[in-house]
Amino acid sequence: MLDELAAVIRVAHDWGRKVTAHAGPAESVRRAVELGLDCVEHGYELTDEVTRLMADRGVWYVPTIVV
Repeated sequence: MLDELAAVIRVAHDWGRKVTAHAGPAESVRRAVELGLDCVEHGYELTDEVTRLMADRGVWYVPTIVV
């Protein structure tokens, strides 16, 4: 699965597009950010470690304030 995610991100970036993900679990977000994800939507279970990684890499965050 990581190979597929990496390929999607790479192709989108090759086409000059940003990649965003609807993701909740911190581990899923971490993996995607390490592969080059540009934006996280929701991120219900983010940890300090993952948010620091996102900040270090300039990843945007669109929180869900109310469901």
